[in-house]
Amino acid sequence: MTFSTLPASNYQQMGVYVRISGYIRAHPILLLVLLSPGIPEYLSGSSSWAVLVANPIAFALLVLLNVGLYTTGVILIREAVLRWRKGWASIFILGVAYGIVEEGLALQTLFNPKAEPVHELGVYGHWIGVNWVWTTGLLLFHATISIGLPLLLFGLALPNLKGKSLISPTRQKIFLILLTLDCIALYGIVRYWPGWPIVIGSSVAIFLLVFLAYRIPSKYASPSFSLPKNPR
Repeated sequence: MTFSTLPASNYQQMGVYVRISGYIRAHPILLLVLLSPGIPEYLSGSSSWAVLVANPIAFALLVLLNVGLYTTGVILIREAVLRWRKGWASIFILGVAYGIVEEGLALQTLFNPKAEPVHELGVYGHWIGVNWVWTTGLLLFHATISIGLPLLLFGLALPNLKGKSLISPTRQKIFLILLTLDCIALYGIVRYWPGWPIVIGSSVAIFLLVFLAYRIPSKYASPSFSLPKNPR
């Protein structure tokens, strides 16, 4: 079937796809907004779509808070890796650091044994103020699904932006401020204080992870694009 024999409805669908694709290419940050928090929160079911029907205003506020967390985190990590000329190892390490920021300093699920999503893992594996079983799984989730996967899909969808910054240095500072304010707002909602040793220890861990991501060679965890040799 040639394009000339396609039904009119197919032409309309193709036109809509072209317009949406063109808009996203012109506004690449919008794609990251859709991917993150789209994948880790709404596609995974972590944030319920039922809230949209039950309380649309609360749903909109939650979306804004999630965008303030995930999207700013993804963009800041992408910009840092570009500036430092690093690879996927740095992305995953910074993803773990991001997980501590979100789930530790903001939401406190890494420490609060009675946090709603933790359940039994707040009892089993809770030691010296940390939910260790929950922490291990969740930090790996954030490093791969919340940070790594959106950046991978973004790179595949918009390969022409490889190695190019999305925001200026001034906007990077603004994004960092937005992320900080978002974490403060979430902490104000949760209101669980794990104690100064936990807070200081978490801050030190974040600093060490960022330093490791800065120092680790870019070749680590980077895919090889060399073709396999033909056997003789």
